Amino acid sequence: MRSLAEKTLREMGSMFPRLERFCSAQISLTQMKNIQPLAIGPDGRVRVGKRDLAFRRIGQPITDLSDGRLKSAGWGAYRAKTGRNQPGSREFLMLRNNWWRTLLTPEPGKVLLYCDWSSQEIGIAAFLSGDKNMAADYEGDEDFYLAFAKSARLVPPDATKKSHKQYRDKVLKAVCLGTLYGQQKYSMAARIKRPVAEAGDLLLLHAQRYSTFWRWSSDTIDTAFLRNQIETPLGWQMEVGDVRSGADIAAPGDTRVTTLQNWPMQATGADILRVAATAVAKAGLRLSFPLHDALLIECAECEAEDVSRVAVDLMVRASEVVLGRPIPVDVDVIRYGQNLRDGRGDPLWNVVRQALGREAQVA
Repeated sequence: MRSLAEKTLREMGSMFPRLERFCSAQISLTQMKNIQPLAIGPDGRVRVGKRDLAFRRIGQPITDLSDGRLKSAGWGAYRAKTGRNQPGSREFLMLRNNWWRTLLTPEPGKVLLYCDWSSQEIGIAAFLSGDKNMAADYEGDEDFYLAFAKSARLVPPDATKKSHKQYRDKVLKAVCLGTLYGQQKYSMAARIKRPVAEAGDLLLLHAQRYSTFWRWSSDTIDTAFLRNQIETPLGWQMEVGDVRSGADIAAPGDTRVTTLQNWPMQATGADILRVAATAVAKAGLRLSFPLHDALLIECAECEAEDVSRVAVDLMVRASEVVLGRPIPVDVDVIRYGQNLRDGRGDPLWNVVRQALGREAQVA
């Protein structure tokens, strides 16, 4: 679980672009103090969830195990209330700051397939709630966030992801995702760096366009409170105590309203991930790891197209099993000599490479 200080730094970096590199660097420095437990086997692979695995410390020769210790790095399976895995950031590279994942690269002759469901949480919300407008905007040819904006006349009819990238990524996406966990106009205004009145208007437009979703979300909270539990389509349950708002004083066993609002999307996403991971493993594909709404699969370069097609089919079918409707899957192919990158981590990765005496720019 992330500390309050790390959460605050991430929020500040998101809200104030000038602070983004500073916040990212500060988080990384804190994480690097705890770098030693990273489990790296003799083959150069990071292991998570393998018991009794000999590993080396960063900066030591692979054969140097002079302390004689064997390390166990756990996946934290089902640790979250939503049924998701919760591995520690010390053990799982992908949970560290964004630039860390750039260290992941395939072996010669291999590729990594990063397969993730497209806007999965939006799709789950649309299909669970039965909101026809949300489902139509999600399944349509138009980008979901721009479809919402055009229906609300926030952007011109010919707007595209390229022409309105900043507004889409920083405002529209924040509003549409924030509504899934009940974000209010004050915190929304701070997040999108707009006046409170404008944030309130955006939330109202969302409620008008997707009224069925808003009613379903409210009914979900009421039902969970009355039954003292909430459940996913596949039966994963969470006990619900006294429901309280974020401003109320916490008591043991209490459940936040925002937790109940977001729980169906997160827990159903976990259902889909488990079904997909099981299917991928049974199909004989080499699953490197699951990550929230994605799977990383390794295969020979010559098999990349076939493996990608099988993986996408299995992942889409997994969403159909759970929801009765398909959620599309996007695939990013990382070849030998390339790295698994997140654009948000590129600036700090360049700084790290400079410090290591390597090229200054990401290839």
